[in-house]
This record gives sequence, structure tokens and C-alpha cells, in this order.
Amino acid sequence: QRGYRLTDAGKIMVNELPGIYEEFNRLESLMGGVEQDISGNLRITTLVEFSPLLNPAIMKLRTDYPKLRIQLLSTEEVIPLASGAVHVSLRAGPEPLDPDLIARKIMSIDMSCYAADSYVAAHGLPLSPAEFNQHEWVMLSADKHRIANVKELSKLIDVEQVVYQSNHFLDIEAAVISGMGIGLMTNTVADNTAGVQKIDIETMINW
Repeated sequence: QRGYRLTDAGKIMVNELPGIYEEFNRLESLMGGVEQDISGNLRITTLVEFSPLLNPAIMKLRTDYPKLRIQLLSTEEVIPLASGAVHVSLRAGPEPLDPDLIARKIMSIDMSCYAADSYVAAHGLPLSPAEFNQHEWVMLSADKHRIANVKELSKLIDVEQVVYQSNHFLDIEAAVISGMGIGLMTNTVADNTAGVQKIDIETMINW
């Protein structure tokens, strides 16, 4: 009879394949059981401003893994994952360069400069970078200059024109809303805040 014949290696494969397939199925079943049995403390660190945004995701995580207990540490301090103090870190800024870390971009945070209606009524708005230092600014402190937009803007503002600084985004947003000066707000927050005006800074500088 003409056709193909199995080699010795092929005969071994045919004989062993059913057993290998069964072992893979058994292993898959065991791994699935392990995943469903995940338990213990999961320590997450993030910025204060991000904490409320995590609750829906945390609720979904606990629905899938009810034996998990979540410990959330909201802080401006960057806690090294290598220290073991936390398991997951959610931060704003450039991707970390440490090859031992697994980093994923979750979302983009769009920011721009805003001023309260009361500030605009008293001082107007800058129409070009040349007019920036004719205005009062509320700025994030130096430890936030790792964020590209914050860094670029800080280069253009004389220190004498910075009337208020904080290391918290929430403080800056509150200062802008109060009319203290021009400052950065996330577009999402600004869109839901009455009485603030956007400065078209994207057309003025390399944002």
C-alpha cells in the first residue's frame, strides 16, 4: 500500500499524545482552581486624586476574587515596589525604566490651564507666552515636574509670579476655582466645574 508511514518518533508521538492532552487539561483545571482561590492582602498605592476613581475596579476585582482584601495607600510619595511594601502602584508620569517592573499605561490624563471667571474679570487672560509673566499662577511643586506638561509650563513662569504652590492636584484645582490665579486642571474636572475658563495654551507652547 502506497502512502506515508510514521517514523519511530511519530509512532511515539501518536501513542503518547492522548496522555499529554489529558495532562494539559488536568493542569488547566488545576490552574483555574488556583486563580479562583486567590486570597490575602493586595496593597495598592496611588495618588490621592486617583483613589476615588479606583473603587469601581476594586469592586469588580473583589467580585471575581472575594477572598482578596484591599489595602489602599493614597500618597504623593513614590513607594518602590521592590521594597515589598506595596504590590501595585498607579502613578502619573513617564513609564518607569526599571527592567524588573511590569508597566502598563492605563489612561491618558488631559490637562490644560484654566482661570476662574473672577480672575479673568480682574486680570484678563494671557494671549501669548510673552504675557505669561504678567499674570499670577498657582503651580504644582517641584516634585511634580516629572510630569511633562507641568515641567514645560514651569519653564515659562518666573518664580515671582507663582503665588501659590502645592504638591496636590486637588489643591491647585481649588486655588484656580477660588480665583487665586491661573493653573492646571484636568479637562474632566474643568468640564464639570462652573465658572472657569480654559486658556488655549496648546496653541501657544509645545504641550
